[in-house]
Amino acid sequence: MSLVFEDTFQTFNTSTWRYDLGDGSIYGLEGFGNGEVQCYTNSANNLDLVPNPECPPDTDSLLRIRSGKLPNPQTCSNPGLQPSQRDWTSAKIDTKGKLLLQWKAPQVSSSLQEARSGASALQFDSQGQPIGPCSSVLVEARMKVPMSAGRWSAFWMMPQPQPGRFPGCQAWVPGEGECGAFGGWPRSGEIDIMEHVNADLKVLGTLHWGTQSGQQASEGGNKALSAEELQGWNVYQLRWSCDAIEWYVNGLRMHFVQRAWVQPQWPFDEPFFLIFNTAVGGALTGYADADARTAEMLVDYVRVYAS
Repeated sequence: MSLVFEDTFQTFNTSTWRYDLGDGSIYGLEGFGNGEVQCYTNSANNLDLVPNPECPPDTDSLLRIRSGKLPNPQTCSNPGLQPSQRDWTSAKIDTKGKLLLQWKAPQVSSSLQEARSGASALQFDSQGQPIGPCSSVLVEARMKVPMSAGRWSAFWMMPQPQPGRFPGCQAWVPGEGECGAFGGWPRSGEIDIMEHVNADLKVLGTLHWGTQSGQQASEGGNKALSAEELQGWNVYQLRWSCDAIEWYVNGLRMHFVQRAWVQPQWPFDEPFFLIFNTAVGGALTGYADADARTAEMLVDYVRVYAS
């Protein structure tokens, strides 16, 4: 496979990354539909670049996301809507509309128009299976996750919004959900490359999609790691091709999902964007009481390979 994109976070590149701000209200989901308690900000208190202590001074930096509790509730900006009050803060960044990934060519693109330029060359059989060579994309990040109660750290992907593609899905306005090619969540899919919660001694990788009635369906696996391993660096990878999605931790396969398992519709032929974040509270943590001390997630690099 050939390296087609790399970010080592020597600077914060706003042509690739954007901040996703607020408490979820801008998507019509205060608490992001999971009972999360954080406000995502663009403050340097929550996201910054720090020197890599493993390298000579001024030669390498790391992306750092910090989550913690404020002494008192403060204003939480929800762009386009009224602000709220939150006493937990964190950061969430994504590549929506700036860096889009898909298994088919072009595997990396900077716009929806560019991503869809190769779609007309694809052909499918009567069972919805692609005909012809099956290309693939591999995305990986080297990370350290916080071992802290109530934290939910993630490296994941969501579908690029495509208003007008699905009946009834119009251009997004603040306070409403976004639509991918097959409608709102979960119909257009979600790819969780790595999730870690609390101080659990495992990481998770999961696919989400919609059933015929629009309910959530999911399939995933997990990888057990020791406390020592989780406190160190780990490389989380996802290989995405026309007929399967595979998860790897440090080069060892954690799980896989075949196209045929995802019914009634495989939504993973469309372009997706990358996300890094740490949430506080929420369903996956078991609504654990969060440790008020500041917790850090570190990212050394993100790389994308194509074949």
